Amino acid sequence: MLIPDDIAGFLQGPVLMTLGTRDDANRPMIARGTAVRACGPGTIRISFCLRHWPETLANLLDNGWLALVVVQPTDYRAFQFKGRATIAPPTPRDLAEAHACRERTYALLGGHGIPREQIAAWAEWDELAMAEMAVERIFEQTPG
Repeated sequence: MLIPDDIAGFLQGPVLMTLGTRDDANRPMIARGTAVRACGPGTIRISFCLRHWPETLANLLDNGWLALVVVQPTDYRAFQFKGRATIAPPTPRDLAEAHACRERTYALLGGHGIPREQIAAWAEWDELAMAEMAVERIFEQTPG
């Protein structure tokens, strides 16, 4: 599925994201993503922390199904992406983008009074894995 330019731009953030996967018994698992970007006409790359979310890695290796919700925390504009993902090691570009995303997230949430230590407790940027998703569907999830 072609990702429209405005949605690809939206992914540049600052955004917060949740990955949803399932195991072979259809039990759901969620994880927090660290960075996301469109990397082709119908493909996005999402990084997540292996130390905090090993089940996400196991589920993606097992069946590849992924739902990703991406939210702009300033106005709650949100999109959900569904598709199949493969795992790849992070590239130098992926690592640089994850670190830049961390700084944008600290600046945005810090500007709303959330202490840096609190943000760091759930937003890890080390031991990254990359999920590359072939997007099959996109849904606008903005409330209201």
